[in-house]
This record gives sequence, structure tokens and C-alpha cells, in this order.
Amino acid sequence: MKKALLALIAGAMVVVSCTEQTDPNKLHLTGSLEGMGDTLIASVIQTDGNAPVNDTIVAAGGKIDALISLDQVATVLLTKLSDPEGSSVVITGVPGETCELSGTWDEYTMNGSQFYADYNKMNQAIDPAIKDLRKLLDKCMDMIENGKDEAEVSALYQKESPALMEAANKAMIDFIRQNPKNEACATLISNFDGEEQKEALNALDESVKKGRMSVILQPIIEQIERMESVSEGKEAPDFSLKDLNGKTLSLKNFRGKYLILDFWGSWCGWCIKGFPEMKEYYAKYKNQFEILGIDCGDEEDAWKAAVAENQLPWKHVYNPKESELTDDYAIQGYPTKIVIDPDGNIAKVFIGEDPAFYEYLDQLFGESK
Repeated sequence: MKKALLALIAGAMVVVSCTEQTDPNKLHLTGSLEGMGDTLIASVIQTDGNAPVNDTIVAAGGKIDALISLDQVATVLLTKLSDPEGSSVVITGVPGETCELSGTWDEYTMNGSQFYADYNKMNQAIDPAIKDLRKLLDKCMDMIENGKDEAEVSALYQKESPALMEAANKAMIDFIRQNPKNEACATLISNFDGEEQKEALNALDESVKKGRMSVILQPIIEQIERMESVSEGKEAPDFSLKDLNGKTLSLKNFRGKYLILDFWGSWCGWCIKGFPEMKEYYAKYKNQFEILGIDCGDEEDAWKAAVAENQLPWKHVYNPKESELTDDYAIQGYPTKIVIDPDGNIAKVFIGEDPAFYEYLDQLFGESK
């Protein structure tokens, strides 16, 4: 995030002016945040992949009164000019609306015109459940900063987070069901996964899904459609990629036996942590299945070095950045392991370093099979 913010700040900067009128192509930003300093950078992150546009905001007398140019709903990040690598204020920017900020830099509230009044209503309803999860994350971060072993921190998180996440998800989806026409609910959909995400999306009124919030919902809808096309029982999309020796490997090369596609990257801590157990299971069942590691997000040299450093004994291919393979397989997170049956169909999908993956392998290849 820090590097990303520095890159954003390096873009063009335009000083914004103040106004009392609402402009349909601008977000009116007002209010005050304790500890925000006297100059801010507002970075507009569009959903179309274009470069961010950055504005400078002068907080005269500790107050904000500025216009941010927006031609559609977009994420607006506020960072301090004096501390560009520090924390940021994240706003769902809606053109033609007024967002009034209050509170502190780290604990802030958004209110104002209709959208932000609805946003504030939503936050008040779901905040108690969200706060419990946030407290756990803060506790884990404090433990790491105080030198606690990462395994101990991970064990605590894995023990306590499922119930807290379930409570947070329930609070969010309950609010969506009760307020289907509240446009602010569209900002919650990206917090869900799998069937819960579809359920949350379907709970939104059509006026929200087809209105100005469609710009943030459409990528999610497309991702869901891709996921459905690669769900269990569907034929796995074919591909051809280069292995460590520059030889082309295709999915069809593995027909006739079970294959596990492991989408990973050297930058992914959970991917690396999972390798020891993966190697144990590979040694245990390698006569019954093959693993194909698919590197994502690395430079080619970093990929090869990571394979060697971690002594990964299975087959590997390099997925270049211009490839659409992660879209074809609707990859949502890393690592993702996809089990493909001998006929080339998707048997099971595991997102994250999930113990259920190894339980599944035991069920599939255990001695009783």
C-alpha cells in the first residue's frame, strides 16, 4: 500500500477550489478531521484501470471545503502531504454529492447529502460487528510488533476470526435485505465471497444494481459469472504456459490422472507457509496425482529463485502478467488450489491455505480408496 500511495502522489496534481454549490461532476468534500494536517492529497482511483488523478487539498484552519472532479463513482484516498506513506482516509466518491467528514484521522465518520447520510446509517448499523473483527486484527498486529511468534498469532487469528467474520457478514447482509434501495449497500458486496456474495448482490434492488453504483458492481457481477463457469463439475479451461526449462505445458498433458493447479507467488506469505505440508502430501500421494504450480505476479527470475529456494519437487509454469489465466479461473486470492479430475473437469476449489484441502486429499487418495 505504501508503494502504491507514493506512485499515486507522483501523478499530476491540481489545486481544487471551493464552492457552495453542488456540481454533478464533482464530489463536494467538507468537514474536519483531528490530526489531518494542513495539506492533503486526494487520489481518485477509477474502476477502469486508468491512472489515478491526484488533487491537492488545502485544509485552511483545519477544515476541508473542496471539490474533487469525478465523472463516475470512484474510490478517493486522502493522504497527508506531510506523511504520504502513512494511513489514509478511504471514501467512496459519488459525483454530485457532499461528503462531510468528522472525527479523527484514524476514526472518522462520513455524513452529508443523501448518499452519505445513507452511508452513515449503514455504518452505524453494522459497526458493532465490524469493530469486534477490527479489534482482533489490531490485537494480532500488536502481537507481531511486540515480537510474538507468527505461528502463535496465526493460531489466534484462525481460532477467533471465523465467528467474528460470520457475525460481521450477517450484520452486513441483514442490513442489505432490510435496505435494498440504499445505494451505500453496494459498497458492501466486495466484502463477501462465493455464495454469500451472490446472495448479497441479489438482495440489492434493481435500481441500485442498474444505477450509478453499477460501475463498482459490474466487475463483481462479471467475476461471479466467471466463477460459475469454472465451478465444480465444469470443464477446466485449457492453457499453455512455459515451464522452468522453457518447454510448453498444456492442461491436456495431464489427462488421465488427477491434477492440482496451485496458483501462488513468491510474494504470498501464506503460499510459502503452506509448502512444507504440500511437500509431505506430494510425497505421500504423488503416484496418484500431479501438482502444477502456476506462478502469478512475479518477475520470471523471482519465480525461478522461489522454486529453487523452497525446493518444490512438482511441475511449474510461469504465468506472465499479460495472461488472462487468472481471469479464466476466476482467482480471488492466493494461494488457490484447484483439483482437476482425470477427465479434465474441476473437482474441487480451495481458496487460501485451507486445512480442508489436505482432508480432501486423504479422502480421495487414502489407503481405503
